[in-house]
Amino acid sequence: EEAVGEKDIDRLDDFREDKNAFNQNMVDIDYLIQKGEEILAHPGFDMAFGMSRRALLGGNTNISGGTDATGLISTFKDNEFMEMIGRMREQSESGGAVGQVSEKEGERFENMLGDLRFETSEEQGRANLERIVRELTRSKDLYRLGMEGTYPELSESEDLFIEGYSAAL
Repeated sequence: EEAVGEKDIDRLDDFREDKNAFNQNMVDIDYLIQKGEEILAHPGFDMAFGMSRRALLGGNTNISGGTDATGLISTFKDNEFMEMIGRMREQSESGGAVGQVSEKEGERFENMLGDLRFETSEEQGRANLERIVRELTRSKDLYRLGMEGTYPELSESEDLFIEGYSAAL
């Protein structure tokens, strides 16, 4: 039978592994929230969707900023966001508190990204990206709850939500 001390050490090791994954997710999510807000504020954002996009693709040179916004949205959606989802998938394979949340969140975000299409209206494009930013903020809360629920005895004593996370920003 395993000694209590060894179980405690194993639990602390699991906690530290989950804590590292948690911190990485917090950094990723904060970055994506910031990028999403920057894209929403971009002066050419609305021109990347709907009728404005069709005019832009038709060569209307009077539309400034639309191609830049389109590039930012594509990079956000196809590169930056997909990299985060890939890391979430890796974490879900290892299990633990963060892995359980990561699997569900990755699937949700893939669905939301599918809704962020240039063919939609300007209003719908904005609403879809605003929803993604809102859900990213919600995900941070889910990760915190997952860690607190899995490691209630360690969360406060290890200063989980400050150490490492603040240093990475």
